[in-house]
Amino acid sequence: MTFCALSSAKGMDINMKICIVSFTKKGYELSCDIAHKLEKSAYEVEVFTKCSRLSDENIKNSTDENFRNTTYISQNISDWTAAQMSEKKALIFIGACGIAVRAIASSVNNKLKDSPVVVIDELGQFVIPILSGHVGGANELAVLLAALMNATPVITTATDINNKFAVDVFAKKCRLAIVNKDGIAKVSSKVLSGEVVTMSVDWEHIPAKHRQLIKAFLDEADMSADAIKTVGFPPAYGADIVVSCEKAKDPKNGSIYLKPTQFVLGIGCRRDTAFENIDRAIRQSLLKLQIDISAIDMIASIDVKKDEPGIKEFCERNRIEFVTYTVDELMAVQGEFSASQFVREHVGVDNVCERAAVLACSRECNKAGELIYKKHKYDRVTVAAAKYPD
Repeated sequence: MTFCALSSAKGMDINMKICIVSFTKKGYELSCDIAHKLEKSAYEVEVFTKCSRLSDENIKNSTDENFRNTTYISQNISDWTAAQMSEKKALIFIGACGIAVRAIASSVNNKLKDSPVVVIDELGQFVIPILSGHVGGANELAVLLAALMNATPVITTATDINNKFAVDVFAKKCRLAIVNKDGIAKVSSKVLSGEVVTMSVDWEHIPAKHRQLIKAFLDEADMSADAIKTVGFPPAYGADIVVSCEKAKDPKNGSIYLKPTQFVLGIGCRRDTAFENIDRAIRQSLLKLQIDISAIDMIASIDVKKDEPGIKEFCERNRIEFVTYTVDELMAVQGEFSASQFVREHVGVDNVCERAAVLACSRECNKAGELIYKKHKYDRVTVAAAKYPD
């Protein structure tokens, strides 16, 4: 089986916020060039510097627009890094790997949730992903940066350099939540040893969207090497990879359990509602639904909310796709919804959260989603939830 996960960066999350930090004047100049190229590709980029010769005073007095848009880091670099990583921003360090390693050390926590981190030497010759290469997207970001800069990407993850199946990449591309992250190493070990890996998929009960993604992923690979062997569900003798909406029970040694992200949240809110309100409303809703946040595939709303800071921050921190729809699209959704004259007068549609959740499900599966959680009101926020059809 042949896998070419790094042949392009087309899988990159365009909503990813990227912070570039430099430590020398030459490094700063390179960071401005990179920022310009990324912004042309529609990425949101912030430029920072820790170079003492580029102080706040110099920045304020500069006539250079790029320089004036730069933020000087006066605090400890580890504290600054921790703040960026808490918001799940991608980090690009222009300088030595050692600087980056020391800066991120206290903030590295979970390979499924850590921010992607990339290091580039100040001459722009090499691009090195050092954290969250697969799930976070650091490897893809490195490939993109190398292409933009005509540099060399230095990829060190074993499955990539050996052109082998990576189960965490498979999970990410097929929108599957990883239930037990320890299974990643176990499956990768078998793959790299040349052993056949078994996969059991509950085709009958996973959403149609995920069936299509999994089949497309496997069809895209060359199956002649027989590296992945599909077995029935439930697997009679266990399997290395199990894809199911059910909770894993008595996991066999060596298995990794992957669950489809089968729910969509619809959200409405007052303008400039704080992130804390958004976060609290969503988490209270998930608690009532007894759903983990890892099971959320998308968050949907009306297009006037596409730049709502609180919603965007929540989605960025939790790596959840945020989609919006026009008034006409929402009003065209069929079903019984909790109508509000107040909402209609303000945004032109009688209900945002319920209609958006159902529409997002329908668009993804070409089949009506099921509204499982009608509009619930919180402080300045409304939340609803829909489930993908089987």
